[in-house]
Amino acid sequence: MKSKIIKLYDYRQIELPKTVYIEGVKERMNREINGLCKKFKKIENADSVEKGDVVTLNLKSGKPKYNRTGLKLNVGSNLFDREFEKQLIGLKVGEDALLKAGDDDVEVRVTESRRSIYPELTDEIVAEGMMREEYNEPDIKTVEQYLPRLHDDVFEVLGDDWLRDESLWLMSEVVSKSEILYDDGEISGLVEQTVEDLEKDLKEEGRSLDTMSEQAYRTSFSAWGESVINKETLIEALTDMLRQSVVAKAVSCELDGKDFEGLPFEEIEETAWEVFYNHIKENVTLKERED
Repeated sequence: MKSKIIKLYDYRQIELPKTVYIEGVKERMNREINGLCKKFKKIENADSVEKGDVVTLNLKSGKPKYNRTGLKLNVGSNLFDREFEKQLIGLKVGEDALLKAGDDDVEVRVTESRRSIYPELTDEIVAEGMMREEYNEPDIKTVEQYLPRLHDDVFEVLGDDWLRDESLWLMSEVVSKSEILYDDGEISGLVEQTVEDLEKDLKEEGRSLDTMSEQAYRTSFSAWGESVINKETLIEALTDMLRQSVVAKAVSCELDGKDFEGLPFEEIEETAWEVFYNHIKENVTLKERED
C-alpha cells in the first residue's frame, strides 16, 4: 500500500479496564442444557391445548382459509393466524367451539393435540448425549461432571466474544490516535475492485448488490459490521477496513520486524489482531457477573 504511517500510536498506552464482568453465563448455560434435553423429548397426546402443542383441527366458516378438515398447526407459532391461535389455547380435545377470525365466526373442533415433553437433566441424558457426534465428550457421564465443564466452556466463549469486540475497539482507537497519510486514490481503487468482485460472485447466484434487501446484506456481510445494510454502508465498511489494514501492517511489522512490502495481507491481519487480543487478555481480568 502507498499509504504511510507518520506516527503509530502505541496501543499499550490506551487505558484498559482492570476487571470486566462477563454477563449471561447462566442464561447461556440454560440454553445449552435445554438444547441437550430437547434431543430426548417425548411426544404425548394431551387433553387440552397449550401454546406449543401441534393440533389437528376441523374448521367450518365462510372463508376458505378457515373451512378445512384435518388442519395441523403449531399453536403459538403464528404461522397461520396469531389472534386465531391465541383463542385455541385452553380448548379441550373433542370440544366444539365458536371462535373469531376477524369479523367472521369459525366453528372449531380440536381432534388431536400433541405435546412435546422435555425431560429434566439426568445422568442418563448426559451420558448418552455426550456420546453423540455433535458433543463427542464420552468421558463426561454425569450431571456433576457436565455442569462445571459446561460453565467453563460457556464462560470461555463469552469471554472470547468480549475480547474480540474489545480488539475491534482497540484498533479503532489506534487508528484515530495515529498520524496516517492515506492514499485515498489507492484505497478507493481497492474498494472498487472488491465491490466489482462481489458483484461477479453475486451475479452467478442471480443476485446484485443494488437489489439485495437489508436483511440479505446483514446475512451476507455481518462479519464486516452490523452497520452494513446496503451498498453505501458496504463501501463505507470496506473503506474503514482498508484504512485499518494500514495500521494492522504497521503493528505486525513493528513487533515482528517483518518487511512491509513482502508481508501477505492475511498474515498482516492475523498478526495484528492477535497482538491486540493477547494484549487485552493479559491486562484485563475477566470475571463472571453474578445474578
